[in-house]
Amino acid sequence: MSKRRQNKSQKNQKSRGRSSRSRSEKKNNQRKPTGGGKLLRGRVQKNPRGFAFIIPSQSEFEDAFVSRDDAASLLDGDTVEFSMQRNGPKTSARVHRILERRTQKVVGQLVESGHGTGVVTANNEYFQIEGDLAGTRRGDWVVAELDEFPTARHAGTAHIAESFGRHLTPKNDIPYTIARYGLPEEFSDSVMREAPKYQELAREEFESGNRKDLRDLPFVTIDGEDAKDFDDAVLVRQRDDRGFTLYVAIADVSFFVVPGTKLDKEARARATSVYFPGFCLPMLPEFL
Repeated sequence: MSKRRQNKSQKNQKSRGRSSRSRSEKKNNQRKPTGGGKLLRGRVQKNPRGFAFIIPSQSEFEDAFVSRDDAASLLDGDTVEFSMQRNGPKTSARVHRILERRTQKVVGQLVESGHGTGVVTANNEYFQIEGDLAGTRRGDWVVAELDEFPTARHAGTAHIAESFGRHLTPKNDIPYTIARYGLPEEFSDSVMREAPKYQELAREEFESGNRKDLRDLPFVTIDGEDAKDFDDAVLVRQRDDRGFTLYVAIADVSFFVVPGTKLDKEARARATSVYFPGFCLPMLPEFL
């Protein structure tokens, strides 16, 4: 093959390669659907600079931008109902209503402003402090309970529930984390009324013979002695025919968490148990 033909062949191959890559890139970079204006549900991800993104619960839709002005009434982690709207190449969200507030508490530092004392969170959210300052002063770290949520025109208001002092120390790690991420510390009265019913159903399940009671066997838990949950255990027994039988016991959480019940909704909201050194915020009431 002559050098001229070889160069021409190489150029055609490169051109076909670029064309193939271009088609592949266009295919991979296709935008996710915007929902066609229908109502969607999503979680707010607030930026310290004031604007926000809404992450749709439906993964097939792309995240939607919310301007600083439109995000003024939103808090990080809120659940909202919204619709998407396309503005040229950009997608933005129109928030129709706030379905659920992430927390009733915030943690931050006290500041002085022209309107009085306020608390500024790590996410740069500002709340006006009302009522007694409880001996605190500017610069102190505090936990504040919200009295009024922010609106498009007014900052939210709160009162001081707990003070950590001027500096955060290791002893503040647990209460700070609980307040910072809005972790629930107690179960509602309705959940605590419902839970014992399933404890009684578990007893009836054994008595009915639907399940084999092996509690008299010497199972060994997989978790250590100081664990907060004992939900897995094993047992190995030698058989007469020179073999072994392995028993693997796993907690049947689905028996207690029936879809649509208050326990189910509480477990979904908590998602998991949260473990701290020597302390746990359980997903389900501990007696279950």
